[in-house]
Amino acid sequence: MKAAFLDRDGVINRNAPRGRYIKSWDELEVLPGVADAIRLLNGANFRVIVVTNQRGVSLGLMTVEDLEEIHRRLLERLNGAGARIDAVYYCPHGEGQCDCRKPATGMFRRALDDFPEISMRDSIVIGDSWRDMEAAGVLGCSRILVQDATEPSCAGEPRMDVDGVAASLLEAVRQFAVGEA
Repeated sequence: MKAAFLDRDGVINRNAPRGRYIKSWDELEVLPGVADAIRLLNGANFRVIVVTNQRGVSLGLMTVEDLEEIHRRLLERLNGAGARIDAVYYCPHGEGQCDCRKPATGMFRRALDDFPEISMRDSIVIGDSWRDMEAAGVLGCSRILVQDATEPSCAGEPRMDVDGVAASLLEAVRQFAVGEA
C-alpha cells in the first residue's frame, strides 16, 4: 500500500511567523484546498499520515495535551469535510535529542510499525522544508516540495533534491499523486 506522508505546518496549515509556534487550535489556519487534497488521496487508496516536528513542546510553549487537542480538532474538522487522516505522528523534542525529529526517520518508522503494509518505494512525502525532503530521500519515497511563492519557507535552507515542486498541497496531490494535472 502507498502512503502520503504530509508535513503539517506550511502544508496543511499556515506556518507561524519564523521563530514562533502554533500553540492552540485558535492559532491554526487550515490552508485552502487541504480537505480536497486529502479526499483525493483517500480516493486513490493512499494512507494519509501526518509527520510533524513540534519543538514548541520542548521549549515549554505548549504541552503535549495542547498539541494533541490541536490534532484532535484538526482531524475532526477534516473528517467533517470527508477527508480522512489515518494517523498523526509528532516529535516534541528539540534539536539532537531524539531519532524522531525530521530529518531523522523515527516518526516514519513508527508509522511502518503501525501500518506494515505500506511500501515506502510507492509512497510520497509532501513537505515544505529540507528536513522533509531529506527524510524522504533516506526512506526512498518520492519528494514533493510545497513552496508558496509568496512565503518561501525554504529561503536560506540547503539545496534539496526533489521529485516535484507545487504551490500547495492540492496542487502537489493533483500533479504528483493522482495525476489530475
